[in-house]
Amino acid sequence: MRNTLREGDFILVTGPPLGSRAACRDDLVLFRAPHMASRTGARFVKRVVGLPGDTVAVLKGELYVNGRRVPEPCIRQPMYYEFPPVPYSSTDERIWGKLTESGGMACVRVPEETLFVLGDNRNDSNDSHCWGYVPIGNVIGKATYRFWPLNRMGKL
Repeated sequence: MRNTLREGDFILVTGPPLGSRAACRDDLVLFRAPHMASRTGARFVKRVVGLPGDTVAVLKGELYVNGRRVPEPCIRQPMYYEFPPVPYSSTDERIWGKLTESGGMACVRVPEETLFVLGDNRNDSNDSHCWGYVPIGNVIGKATYRFWPLNRMGKL
């Protein structure tokens, strides 16, 4: 999450957990990593880019949600990867489901009760583009405020 968060930052996470209530797009959420993540059970803070029912794709370094390009002032640099991957394999389908189309491009559809999250340091982030969706039940809360270090204190 570098630019937004750095190692050693202390943040305030507001609750109660989101439960079945959907998060908002662009929220920073703290969650337990899903079973597909390399560090299952670890806690991550990532940005919500896809809500249940949304379509998500990355084309030429740009994020598209529901067929529309999403401006992303918080990311460190444009993404160097395309998402969903081409060619799309049977392993990919087990993680992200069947491809769909939105805005004339191949994309994935976020299943009900899950979120699609990406780190702000997109090219070096262990996030949904690697291991799939985050069950909403894994969300601990929303990261709202950095209170340490003092020189970077403020709303997230």
